[in-house]
Amino acid sequence: MYIIHNNHKESLIVSGIYTFVSLDSLADQLTDVYLRSMQDTGSKLLEVTFAFQGLDSRAKRLVVSFLKGLALRQKYKPVDDLIIHWHYDQHDLDMAEFGEIPSNILPLHFEFREMSGIMCGSSIC
Repeated sequence: MYIIHNNHKESLIVSGIYTFVSLDSLADQLTDVYLRSMQDTGSKLLEVTFAFQGLDSRAKRLVVSFLKGLALRQKYKPVDDLIIHWHYDQHDLDMAEFGEIPSNILPLHFEFREMSGIMCGSSIC
């Protein structure tokens, strides 16, 4: 997880390839993002960026569970403005379609961005 913070916004970035073997790493990152979202940092805007290069079915279930928890958190401890940025490779329509599922069923603001390269942290490789 990468954190970019200034006086007006905080951006949290989760990226990578996750399969059964690396689920613990993904769970750790999502937990860190959730805990960070619970802290009062004084930011008016919280951005969470997902830039996955691959997820197996278990990892996808974990991401959806996290997003459900984030939606529930918004109900009880809202951030003024919470934005989920969903970045996906232009050739990976599966990842784009996967992001559309939670965006259609959860009361969270999603923004989609097609990328022409894979993400490595906060920059394009």
